[in-house]
Amino acid sequence: MAEAFCRSETTPDVAKFAVNILTEIIAATLAYIAEFESATNADFNKLVELNLGSYPERGEPIDPSEDGPLGTLWPAGPPRWYDAA
Repeated sequence: MAEAFCRSETTPDVAKFAVNILTEIIAATLAYIAEFESATNADFNKLVELNLGSYPERGEPIDPSEDGPLGTLWPAGPPRWYDAA
């Protein structure tokens, strides 16, 4: 049955569909990585600016809530990839 399907006229359409799906997955993954990298860099820079201590000491605690120095998890609202998940 699989051999018959692979030899049918629809094979190019299936391959095209698979390539389109993979392209969308790659684009979504790259968008996620860019957003994640931007957010983590911003948080890191804010924490460094707070000057809460230095290695090897633990430093001062921070407030991890939305009222803390890092603010809300997504200030501009959840990203598209989160809504889709």
